[in-house]
Amino acid sequence: MVALLLITGALVLSRPLWLPAAPEGIVVEVVGEVPRPGYHTVAPSTLGAAVRAAGGESSSSQELHEGDRVVVGTDGLHVEPASDPLLVGLPVNINVADAHALESLPGVGPSTAAAILQSRQELGPFASVADLGRVRGVGPSTLQDLAGLVVVE
Repeated sequence: MVALLLITGALVLSRPLWLPAAPEGIVVEVVGEVPRPGYHTVAPSTLGAAVRAAGGESSSSQELHEGDRVVVGTDGLHVEPASDPLLVGLPVNINVADAHALESLPGVGPSTAAAILQSRQELGPFASVADLGRVRGVGPSTLQDLAGLVVVE
């Protein structure tokens, strides 16, 4: 009985009660000929799950990525990758982002984006966001500006 109370207490204290649990899955946009177009959190991260979340029908198991746009039309379904992660409010994964995505970040221009890509290529993936400090052109103020906008996965 005591063990059950301890486990229950640990679970309750592991997350503040006023914070809702983050939904499982990825966020995608579904547009076109569906009853509920818009942004949907889907799990599993498949084309079929996205279309069903928007009220349509699909059994496609094609994998989607965070921020993808699913277009449903009379000619079928197609996926447009997220062109600018910040426009859909997504954090940029600095270990996979291309130059365009990096340049969309505040304080990161073409030369800093190139330096980030070069550092990633020469030294390997970033273990933490703070590792961006190893990049020429990224100082403490830029790191502070990027807080919450970048992630390492």
